[in-house]
Amino acid sequence: MKITKFAACIVMVLLLSGCTAILWGGNKVSGSHRVNVMKMQDSVTDIFQYENISASVVQDKTNIPLIIPSEGIAFLGERNVYILTRGADELLSLNKLTDKIPLIADKEENTLKLQLARSVKGDAIFRFKDSLRVWVNKSEGELSEYDIDVIKHSGFQNSKGGYWKDVNIEGVVLPRKSLNYTFTNTESLGRKYKVEFYATDNETDFYPKNLATNIVLTPVALAADIVFFPVSLTFLRLIIGQQH
Repeated sequence: MKITKFAACIVMVLLLSGCTAILWGGNKVSGSHRVNVMKMQDSVTDIFQYENISASVVQDKTNIPLIIPSEGIAFLGERNVYILTRGADELLSLNKLTDKIPLIADKEENTLKLQLARSVKGDAIFRFKDSLRVWVNKSEGELSEYDIDVIKHSGFQNSKGGYWKDVNIEGVVLPRKSLNYTFTNTESLGRKYKVEFYATDNETDFYPKNLATNIVLTPVALAADIVFFPVSLTFLRLIIGQQH
């Protein structure tokens, strides 16, 4: 009897798995094999820090707040604005470190590749979530004892390949055509850099159910203005990949 029940459970699991595959559009996934597929791309032209920002989505005459930091870092693309919701402080800290220690990012030069995060209930925007590996661009033999102390204090680990650190970043994608704001006082990159967003080939639920078409940016403190100011080119080389 126990064997019969166990067999029935296995059959149910297989049936449910089959239904799920149909609901996902019939993507063929063999075992745990997944392939990253590019879902979105843009060209980033500027970067800036901001202060005193609050954002909300207007839907059916109702303002729905967007959870973003009131101050932080954003990239300006031709199609979208990309606001970091996690990792900005650490990246700015690394930017200061580059004055003393040469750093590079472990990725394809001039291209920022990020993973899309699955949408959650009520989402009206795209979200991304990824990890950026940052390396010290010197061998251990080229570093002084002081350099090594600074690097270790900054959270870098040592392996055969050198000193490295992973920085977890998250953010939101705001379509420029949906925004009520014109961005000024940004830092031009001097050229366009590609940003690409990926999801595994068996994921279709990263799309928000109702994509925002009207996003409003307002000051957090109504008595003050939203403030934008440039970020140094050293920081840009670290993130975007202008490494020579």
